[in-house]
Amino acid sequence: MERLQRIARQQGGYLTRQDGKDCGYLPSELGRLVDRGVLVRLRRGAFAVADDHATWSRRQRHLVTARAALAHLGPGYALSHDSAAAAHGLSLYGLDLDVVHVARVAGTTSRTRNGIARHRDVLEEADVVDVDGLRVVRAPLAVAQAAVASDVETGAVLVSSWISHLRSDARRRGRLEQFSQEEAKGDIRRVLASYAGRPGTRTAADAVTIADGRCDSPGEVRVLVLCWRFGVPRPEMQYELALLDGRRAEVDFLWPTQRLVVEFDGRVKYDEDGDESARATVWAEKRRELKVRDLGYHVVRLTWADLAPENAERTAARLRRELARAQRLYGHLSVGSSGAS
Repeated sequence: MERLQRIARQQGGYLTRQDGKDCGYLPSELGRLVDRGVLVRLRRGAFAVADDHATWSRRQRHLVTARAALAHLGPGYALSHDSAAAAHGLSLYGLDLDVVHVARVAGTTSRTRNGIARHRDVLEEADVVDVDGLRVVRAPLAVAQAAVASDVETGAVLVSSWISHLRSDARRRGRLEQFSQEEAKGDIRRVLASYAGRPGTRTAADAVTIADGRCDSPGEVRVLVLCWRFGVPRPEMQYELALLDGRRAEVDFLWPTQRLVVEFDGRVKYDEDGDESARATVWAEKRRELKVRDLGYHVVRLTWADLAPENAERTAARLRRELARAQRLYGHLSVGSSGAS
């Protein structure tokens, strides 16, 4: 068993039926190791050591399975769509990681079999990059592919995640002021233009329009989707307010004219049994909210439950009411704030 584990780690986490045979294990014996919980079956003919598998994240488990799939398929294939997005470190929200998504350079067939979805997208070698030893389509192409095959929420989260990565890279290099979201979106729009007429292209285009790389979570992107879907005016994102004590507070969403602030609370509800650090965080946020209110802003909080399909229309109606109420109460005040870049 130690030899199997060593081979798996050398290969990036997986071992094959042939590896087992080379180590003296018959296919039936590998099956018994799976039944005993010693091995985990990743896909047909590929396994992982259970102790290792238990420590992996959802992304790691998929990418190890993808590594095994690419080794099985041989040269010419690259991870695409949802699998490529996972390899590039983008948000996994809404992605299909139950199968490994691949495309082939000069490929022409499309089918799903034995846990591998082969897509018909015709690739050029220039479309493929190396990510940790895996052949993967370049990020803008992966985002466009996955967005075309997804609903508008998943697509908007994915595009936002990719733009956020670009913004973070620009910040590290001290070039955030030169970064343009619209230029980044242009890369995806050019890919979508080549998909003209393909089902899902219009939905993907809407997702690109909605996306914002300043969103800190899928939940925040979903708030933007809700506004778009129900005709609520689009808010400013990650807006910085100058507090009365000289400090600054960044709010998730702001409608400056109406002076309405919306904060998205994506964490689990804290109760009296929460630990001290959690209670301290909640108390600090309450004090921060009071300071924002002291500036003459109306503050509303949204949660995941507010964004659920059965509640979305009701939440949009609530936002419209809150916008009208905030306009009546605070609209006469000057904004007195500065936007975040």
